[in-house]
Amino acid sequence: MLLFTMSLGVTFFSLIAPKDKIQSKILLFFAWLLLAFNFTNPDYTNYEVQYLHTTIRDLKFSISSEWLFSLLIICSKRIGFSYQQFFAVLGLVYVVMLDLATTRLTKYKNIVLILHFFIILPLSIVQIRSSLGMVIVFWGLTILFDDSIETKKAILYFILLVLVASLIHQASLSFLIIIFARILKKDKCIVVSLIGAGLLYFTTSPLMTLLQQYFASAKFAMWATRGFQTYNYSYAFVYAIVTILLYGACSFIFKIDLEKKCNFGLLDGFQKTVLLLVVFLPMILRKQEWQRIFRLDILIAFVLLTWLLSVKAVFWKKAVGYILIIIALILTFYITAFKSTSGNTTYFNAIYRAVFENNYIETFLE
Repeated sequence: MLLFTMSLGVTFFSLIAPKDKIQSKILLFFAWLLLAFNFTNPDYTNYEVQYLHTTIRDLKFSISSEWLFSLLIICSKRIGFSYQQFFAVLGLVYVVMLDLATTRLTKYKNIVLILHFFIILPLSIVQIRSSLGMVIVFWGLTILFDDSIETKKAILYFILLVLVASLIHQASLSFLIIIFARILKKDKCIVVSLIGAGLLYFTTSPLMTLLQQYFASAKFAMWATRGFQTYNYSYAFVYAIVTILLYGACSFIFKIDLEKKCNFGLLDGFQKTVLLLVVFLPMILRKQEWQRIFRLDILIAFVLLTWLLSVKAVFWKKAVGYILIIIALILTFYITAFKSTSGNTTYFNAIYRAVFENNYIETFLE
């Protein structure tokens, strides 16, 4: 796996220069290469077929139809792009949005990009639509929790970004709940998350029927209306633990950052976001694909890890925060890579290995 070896080299130099802007651009470029030149993954054929068969007649301008993605396909085909070229453009949008968000969030940007490169990027290459939605929302958090922006304006901007993301993948609408993180205190966010999770867990068929009617996408309707699956309880349990760990890490940073090196507005917003996403834990019981919502938590964890580097405190105090976040990342990677499957193959083989092996650059180097 020559491409993987090259990736290790690039990330190593970025690790020893975590603030270097040139290394940041190299990392982002390498991430784009993995996206743009991938030629086989579990969802590749489905997306290619959708690209080839989507026409102007398929456009349905409703918030539940993901029409923006269809419109992008139609425009791309009018230009004369192949599916591979279209996928490369989507990859470019993805890395640009990631660049914008990480630049605003941390000075140790390269550490976030390295962790993203190995933990999230392979999944993003396969699940490009939901990943585009997630990274748009991730950037939106930098606006929503910006204290210099008036609350009403910040919320309006965030709603617009979530709506854009939902027109690419409907699941992004779920992120609207994060609005409460800007307007409610922490204790009230806990109440909202518990009530919301309880409603989604104990809800009866009328609500599920309503969701079925609303979501035009048959595939996403199944995400929302499928019955509980016993084998999905382990996923929900792991993400509940991850939520506790990240909530604890945020509280710990508040406690030890006496000089306020971190942005407390963002830190407070991130902690509330982690709480509010608990609402969707019951949905993982219906379909393991709801794990994608919690990847936003993982991006937040990357940022928290770099913020700890900025905190001026003795190492043993900071070590507690590091341990909480690292355990959260290990649990997430384990449940995703080795417990999630595509067909009968674990994500580690079907996705993590595949994105490095099934790449035109890898083929060329061989």
